[in-house]
Amino acid sequence: PSLIKDIFNLNVLNSESLLQELPQSSKLKKHDVLVFKMINNPEPNHVGVYLGDDMFLHHPRNKFPSTQKLTQALKKRVCKIYRNPDLNEQS
Repeated sequence: PSLIKDIFNLNVLNSESLLQELPQSSKLKKHDVLVFKMINNPEPNHVGVYLGDDMFLHHPRNKFPSTQKLTQALKKRVCKIYRNPDLNEQS
């Protein structure tokens, strides 16, 4: 869907965005937005918010929003990380 594509291209669509795109090797911080490729698809198709302590909040398809452990297998599926420096300074 175009909405998902728009979300994953936040910085392209809004040059004044507060979000910074980080390298995939970055150490995660609370409030980071994680973009995943969860199924075999050339485009990103899932998003979550890092909560700290290897936990993240997301909304799995056909389920209620939930927190889940960010396992090594899930970390391998992260294709982009965005950070709002203002949020991270406050935490």
